[in-house]
Order: sequence, then structure tokens, then C-alpha cells
Amino acid sequence: MAGIIISLGPWNWLIAGMVLLGLELIAPGMFLLWLGIAALAVGIDDPRRLGQGLGTEAIRLVAAYAFDVLGLRRLSLHVLAFNTRAIRSYESCGFVVEGRERRAALIDGDAIATLKPGDKKTPAFTAIRDRLAAFRDANPGVIYVYTMRNVNGTVEYVVDADYGSVDTPGIGEVCNDTGAAMLAGFKEASAESAFVTEQWGNETATVLSGYAPIRDAVGAVVGLVGVDMGIVHES
Repeated sequence: MAGIIISLGPWNWLIAGMVLLGLELIAPGMFLLWLGIAALAVGIDDPRRLGQGLGTEAIRLVAAYAFDVLGLRRLSLHVLAFNTRAIRSYESCGFVVEGRERRAALIDGDAIATLKPGDKKTPAFTAIRDRLAAFRDANPGVIYVYTMRNVNGTVEYVVDADYGSVDTPGIGEVCNDTGAAMLAGFKEASAESAFVTEQWGNETATVLSGYAPIRDAVGAVVGLVGVDMGIVHES
């Protein structure tokens, strides 16, 4: 299932990956081995499982495997500055802060809040579209990436990685197929409970969708990012 991490804006992180250790609530966990160095990412998809020590236990297990079995000399990670829960967990496992990256992530929350129909040729729109498309193309299994916002109870599309192709929604186009998981994504990371097969335009795909909030520069939720992982069926 997809794992999604979104930062406090205006720039937001998006990470997707595979299930770690066979636990459906943990995603993603991946080693990038090179000269004894590895990078780690971990998240809890189900908010009901937060605060139970599961993330900390997963980190300890991965770190033990990295150093004791693989013989690595360094294990590093990135964490979002506002995520104090995760920072406490990492520090309890022995991680220390080495530095801070500025404007290093993916989605401009301030732009998501202000883009309007007709803005599809603006630098803000094309920058987000291109970053979403690059993320999709770099992650096998991710087939759709898009952003949405909730305007007075109406959910509408903002930027889609595939904008410009046939049947791709434009800025402000209303989404009529909203469910509990999607709406929860405007508050916290959320994911659908099962794969679904649906048709979008001329494509039929089987996907599992995940969502997480996008925040602006002052931390207000201004939308969500959706990631669909799965397959497109051959016609």
C-alpha cells in the first residue's frame, strides 16, 4: 500500500513505497545501499495505530538489521520539522539532528490554495504538475498523482500529474466520487481499505489510493495530495 508523508508548507514532501516487514500499517521502508550507507523512511498509515510504539519498534528492528546483519556504517533519514512525534521516536532510537534543509520538498501549498481556472500555464501550476509527474515516473507502481482542495464542502481538483492528456480534470473541476478515506485526507494521512477497479476516460485501472493534507506557509490545510498505486489494464 502507499505510504504518504506531507510536510508543513509551503513546500510539502511526498513519499510512496512498499509495505515494511509485512505489516499493513507500516510504509514505506527501503534501504538504499551504497558503500555501507543506507537511508530509511517509515510512517504509520492508520492514525488509529499512532502512539502505540509501532513506528519506534519498526525503526529499532530496521536499525538492528542494518548494523548487525548488513554491517552498515551509517543509517540516515529525513523528518518533517513539525513532526515532533516522529522526532522523539527517532531520537529515542539514537538518531541525532545533523542539519536542516530549506525548501527541499515537493508541493507548494500556497500555490495550491490560490490556483484558479485559467492558471494552467502559470509557472506555479506547471512546476507542481512537473514535480508530480517526475515523482510518479520515478516510482514504479504509482500510476496517478493529483492534488485536490475542499471549497465549502465541494471537493475539486487542482493539479494533476497528467494534466494536458485526454480526460484529465482541470483546475476547479468538481470531484463527485468522494468517500470517507478521501475526506479524511484533508485532516491527516489516510488510505482506502481495498483496491478498486474503475475507468477513467479511456483507461481501466485497479488501484489503491492514499491521501494526505497539504499545508500552506502558516500550517493551514489547503488541500490534499492523492497517490494511486496499481496497474492499468490493457485494452
